[in-house]
Amino acid sequence: MVKTTPKRPPTQREIALHASVSRETVSHILGGTAAHRYNEETRRRVHEAATTLGYHPNRFARAIRRGRSGLIGIIQPSTSLELTRRALHHLAGEIAQHGYNALAASPTLHGPHTVQNLVEMRAEGALLLLPGSGPDNAYAAQLAKAGIPVVGIFGDPDPHYPGIRDGLKQGYTELTRHLLSLGHRRLILPTSLRSATPAGNRQAGFEAALHGIGPVETLEEAAFLEQWPRLARRKGVAGYKVQLASSRFASQTAAVLHDFGTRLLRCGPLPDACLCSNDQGALGLFSAAMESGLTIPKALAVTGADNDSVAALPGFAITTLDLRIEEACTLAMQRLIALIRGEALPAQEGTAPLPARLVLRRSCGQSHLSTIAT
Repeated sequence: MVKTTPKRPPTQREIALHASVSRETVSHILGGTAAHRYNEETRRRVHEAATTLGYHPNRFARAIRRGRSGLIGIIQPSTSLELTRRALHHLAGEIAQHGYNALAASPTLHGPHTVQNLVEMRAEGALLLLPGSGPDNAYAAQLAKAGIPVVGIFGDPDPHYPGIRDGLKQGYTELTRHLLSLGHRRLILPTSLRSATPAGNRQAGFEAALHGIGPVETLEEAAFLEQWPRLARRKGVAGYKVQLASSRFASQTAAVLHDFGTRLLRCGPLPDACLCSNDQGALGLFSAAMESGLTIPKALAVTGADNDSVAALPGFAITTLDLRIEEACTLAMQRLIALIRGEALPAQEGTAPLPARLVLRRSCGQSHLSTIAT
């Protein structure tokens, strides 16, 4: 086996000899701090020599010498939702557009030391994507203690740092009212036993739409499935928040809703509509219905949230909520840049949620294929 030795990067002295200039000239031109002092021909010779010799600047070292790292950290959750991937992709572009480099960290997957790495690398700011309560608040406090400004994007808001709030409450209110307008009367909202702001917002929107129209009951999964044949015979409008026992609700929503749907479809009369927490959960119900030989929405109306790309496929055509995650990321980045510059945010900044958009498709019983209600 032939061993190869990694090629050593060229020194500034070697570049200077190749370009027939002084080492100081190379430092000024490649460092960018005083390149304007030299004519175009000298700058061209230095850059050509650097390229020929395989020189690549150490941006991190250069930034440290200037007293800033040029890094912005993204603390991301461990979920595999498309919403998270879209947010990461958009944030990377936003960060680059502002002249910074992105460094993603996932404490859940790789350990809490990843947040300390941001501190040690002198990150200039951090974005908390879909933060939860508890550990994420501790990470934010750790960054703030190091003088690193933080902005949250959706998730559980915290009074210690600004954030962009989701429009789930308003969105689920509109979604539930739309289902009622189509004649659906027995509505169920599967949710998690875990207390979290997004789940609370969905439930609050569901309850707001049914207020004064029909009762809303909260039942654990086992009790609901046991009582459903009796509950299904009730007259009038009614809503049921079903607390699913699975600990996988957040990370494997499709599998959890598939299992729940499979059991629900064996219980006799079906509810009129099921409002899932996201489009992945809606796909889980679709799968359970297909395995039982049932068609959505003929047998059961199903809705989701997040506006995943798969939800728009004609075979599913899932009615959903567009949470406008890309716009949320843009707003969060604008606020973070303001904080990095030492600018104070207005007191009311971030208090109003970013309104969700209702995307109507066939799965709710809507006759037309796809319309966005604004």
